[in-house]
Amino acid sequence: MFLSVISPTVPAVVKDEAVQRWQWLRVGDPMAPGEMLGKPPLGELRDAGVTVTAYEADLPRLSRCPVCGWGAVRWLATMTLPDDVRLPLGRGCTPDHAIAEAPTSWSDVAERLVRAEVRP
Repeated sequence: MFLSVISPTVPAVVKDEAVQRWQWLRVGDPMAPGEMLGKPPLGELRDAGVTVTAYEADLPRLSRCPVCGWGAVRWLATMTLPDDVRLPLGRGCTPDHAIAEAPTSWSDVAERLVRAEVRP
């Protein structure tokens, strides 16, 4: 007889450093926040005026959060670069999980843009 021991693990992006000190501001009705505006951590992106918008999505099928695997995906996020260029970021059960892999430097943004263009 084999016994299996399952040790709960937390994905790396759930740890505090993954949130990277983004600052959130509710947009619209504070009792029903359907949209939140985020500023990047101190650095070159914040200095350039880059913002992140996380919004509750009206998804027909709720899938599990790709970050924690627990909650249903309810939030989508996009990054707005100078000149109103929008970069899709991700999805998650919270705004922080939707931006878990958000770029925090211009070199990260460039890599993300190259990956977006390579997709068929």
